[in-house]
Amino acid sequence: MSDLVVRRLPFEFEGVRFLWNPSNPGFSMWGNSISFGAIGFEAWLVRVMRQVIPKIRDEAIREEAQQFTEQEAVHAAAHNKHVKALIERYPGLAEARQLATSYFEQAWQFDSLEESLCAIAALEATFTPSFKLVIDNRRALMGDGDARVASLLLWHFCEEIEHRSSALAVYHHLYGDRFARLRRFPTLRRRISDFLRTMRAEFRKHVPEDETRTHGQRAFGEVSRRDKWVASSRILLSQTPWHDPDRASLPRWSHAWFEAYERGEDMTRFYGAPSRGA
Repeated sequence: MSDLVVRRLPFEFEGVRFLWNPSNPGFSMWGNSISFGAIGFEAWLVRVMRQVIPKIRDEAIREEAQQFTEQEAVHAAAHNKHVKALIERYPGLAEARQLATSYFEQAWQFDSLEESLCAIAALEATFTPSFKLVIDNRRALMGDGDARVASLLLWHFCEEIEHRSSALAVYHHLYGDRFARLRRFPTLRRRISDFLRTMRAEFRKHVPEDETRTHGQRAFGEVSRRDKWVASSRILLSQTPWHDPDRASLPRWSHAWFEAYERGEDMTRFYGAPSRGA
């Protein structure tokens, strides 16, 4: 039986600002890119997984894949609510949402189901070290940010860490090529970088300059070089043939998040500053 839990949190983003964390505008831009990207990426992932699941012969892995897929679909829906609120404030961002969706519909069309699943497994393997970096540095990155957006990101990232082994388990069960992720990773990394650059350009096209100006601040400029070096190293190691996500280093705070959820706390405003309003 799968240990994954599908948590449908009632996020609301009415009046949310594009610059949801004025103390860290670079990370605000990055977080917004995650919301726009999640809509397209998660929808693509769900389509692939729904084609894959009927091929899974092991009952436990099939159940894990189903729960993983449902979690990802819920993530996409929550980020879409965030994006809709941003579009209400700046209608031109509807173009950015369409561009983000079409990006994954077009640029992420691989030659076979095996290659698509390999891409999912490769990216999902990177998320634990990537999101550990965010969670461990949450105070510098989003401590002063709107609690609704900060809590959205932290919920998503904690659940990505929770299902860190799911995609790789499915890929190994069906195809078992342990070197495929390593071959594909440079292309995936380049496509993710291209997407983030595209989103930054779109934001600056449709949102006033005072909300997109970062003053030269990078998204992770407040994070120590050591933490970034460790994360980069672990991202590369996550693509090695015998990498086991279950043995990856996890952020301690993620356990606090799951415990708070079990206590029934309001996880939609669990972390960050009170909403600044319209």
